[in-house]
Amino acid sequence: PFAILAGRQTQGRGRGGRAWHSASPENLYASFGFRPRVPPGRMPLFTLWMGVNLCELLANFVPAAPRLKWPNDLVHGGRKAGGMLT
Repeated sequence: PFAILAGRQTQGRGRGGRAWHSASPENLYASFGFRPRVPPGRMPLFTLWMGVNLCELLANFVPAAPRLKWPNDLVHGGRKAGGMLT
């Protein structure tokens, strides 16, 4: 397992290879990597399960609970707040 924290991101890639960046120094960006002990065929369910759990966790810290868009994007206040790659 590992974690990477940064104040900005300048070479992000989104769906379809679209480029994006997050240059604001007022934000905190985090990436976490680990290998869950889940068979490959169950990874889509794992992604959905992880998203639901993250929404429930974050609801304890923010006034309006985040939601899922697709199974892998966390949305808060109408904007993407995070995503999961599996």
